[in-house]
Parts: sequence; C-alpha cells; structure tokens
Amino acid sequence: MHTKNRVRAFCKEQRSAIVLGLVGGLLGCALQNGSAHFTAHFQQRVPRENSVIISKQIHVVAEATPDLIIPIPPPQPEPMHPAASPSMEPSSSSSTSPDASSSSSSSALSESTDTFPAMQFTVHPIDRVPNWGAMRTPEQWNRPYNRMSDDDFVPIPRYDLLELTTPLTSLAGNLTSENIRIITAKLYYSTRFFGAYDLDSGEFTGTHAGIDLKLPIGTPVGALTGGRVQAVRTDDRLGLHVIIEHHHPTDGTFFSVYGHLDVASVRAGQDVTPGQMIGTVGTTGQTTAPHLHLQIDRLADAEPSIHVPYHPSAQPSALEAARFTVHPLRFIQTYRR
Repeated sequence: MHTKNRVRAFCKEQRSAIVLGLVGGLLGCALQNGSAHFTAHFQQRVPRENSVIISKQIHVVAEATPDLIIPIPPPQPEPMHPAASPSMEPSSSSSTSPDASSSSSSSALSESTDTFPAMQFTVHPIDRVPNWGAMRTPEQWNRPYNRMSDDDFVPIPRYDLLELTTPLTSLAGNLTSENIRIITAKLYYSTRFFGAYDLDSGEFTGTHAGIDLKLPIGTPVGALTGGRVQAVRTDDRLGLHVIIEHHHPTDGTFFSVYGHLDVASVRAGQDVTPGQMIGTVGTTGQTTAPHLHLQIDRLADAEPSIHVPYHPSAQPSALEAARFTVHPLRFIQTYRR
C-alpha cells in the first residue's frame, strides 16, 4: 500500500514538473517574442527613395518640453584625439530638387549680427508622440502621421536614462500601463546622446552625435528656436536635412540639424521662429526606420562657409564632445522660457 502511494506521489510530482516546465517554456517564449516584437518595431524599415523640397504655410509646434533626467557626466580630462574633430564628409549633389544643391551655397555666417534673427526661446520639435508601446502590429506602427488618430498619440515622454536603459525583455513580458509608457519612451528616444544603436543602451556608448526620435513618416517638425536656415541639402548619411544657425547674445553660435527628412519646407537664407515648421519626418539617408535625427552643434574655431554636422569616427569623451556639440534636450531645457 505504501509502495502504491509513493508511486502515485512520484507520478504527481512528475506531472507537476512537466506542467511547470511547459508554463516556464511558454512564458520564456512570450517574453522573448514580446521583446522581439518591439525590437522589430524599432528596426522596421519603410523605404522612401525620393524626397522633395516644397513650400508650406507656417505650422507652429506646441511648446511641449519633456522632463529631462540626465545625470551630468563628470569631466574627463583626457587629451583630445583626432577622431573628435568634425567630419568633413562631402555632401552629394541633391537628387530631389534643384533648390537642394543651390541652397548649400548660401551661408548665414556672413550676415551681420545686428540683422540676424533672435533665438527668443526654445521648444521641442514635435508636439505629440505615437503611443508606440501600445501598438502590436506593423499595420499599426507603419501608418503615416496623417493616418493616425488623436487616440494614437500621447504627450512627449520624459527622457529618463534609468528608464531608457531598463532591459526591454523585462518590460515586454509584463505590459502594464507603466511599462507601455516606458516602452514608448524607449522607442521614441531610440538612440540616445552618443548612444549605441540598441534600445537598452545609455549615453556615451557609441558615436551617434545628437538623438534619434522615432516618429511616423509625415510628422511635422518645428524649429527648436529662432534663427536663419543656413542649408537645405542631402547626403548619404543624414539624407535630406536642414541646418539652422542660431545666435545667442552671450553663449555664442549654435547650429540645429534635422536629419532624414521626407520633405523640407524652408529654404536657405530664410528666417524662422521657434516652432515654425521646417519639414516632415522621413527615411532618407542611412536609416532603418522613420525618425528624426536631432543634433545641436557649436560654432567651430575654423568653421567652413557651410556648417558640417559633427560626426566623430570614434566614441569621444564627454569633455571632447562638449567642444563641438550639445545635448539637444539640454539645449531645449536651458533656453526655454
């Protein structure tokens, strides 16, 4: 009798172990598939072969500014190395419009400072963000901006490095409203300041100057602050991009760079105000998904007639990077009204 009971108990334990193993395996697959789902979302490509430069009416982007939670990196007194110098990659001739090539010959650096437009104040370039974390299929996230409804959007998420570096696998397996919010932030700030091309990476883990903002094609992009368009041009890296020059009365000259555009709605030499529409999000240049490359550069000591966006060939230290560029969100936070 005791032997039979032991056999039954053993069989029950084995069945429980099998069930638990199956549940664990299914849960593991679910976590992996959930993570893969968002990784595919991050990496999905929507090719756009042609871009055009057109004129549009002024569109003012709301003065939305995300909460910025960035630990200030300690100074790194390392010697400068050649990789930290601005890239001098030549721009390819425009294949989009005659205006793109002709605009590159117009420089705002020669303008007198007394007639140059004031910076005024800064705004975030986008007024709302798709709730990426709540979307499940390519049909949902591949929609252009004008095919999304108001219910698809959420306010601009905060830039919190602790949240942005939370492993995606730990979030995708438990899609609470809070985790969906964090996933949306991770996808929106898809590449951090000098970050690697990885949704879990932090800052100064790669060579990417500026930040990448994942957005649907056709999203209106506004100027960060007042200034003058220095160039509208194309190249193999940033695709169709706009460079705006800004003069601050005490802090000097800055350049804001808006890359991978589908359409540019401004021209070289044109004055712009904060939030004025300068183009729409696209996938031109080196990109694996529709997004806006946003970069703020400082005026270099030997600035060429047309600014060349800073692009180091090796990962710089924070001290080196500060010579040539500024964290875009810190720039917005510093000069907002």
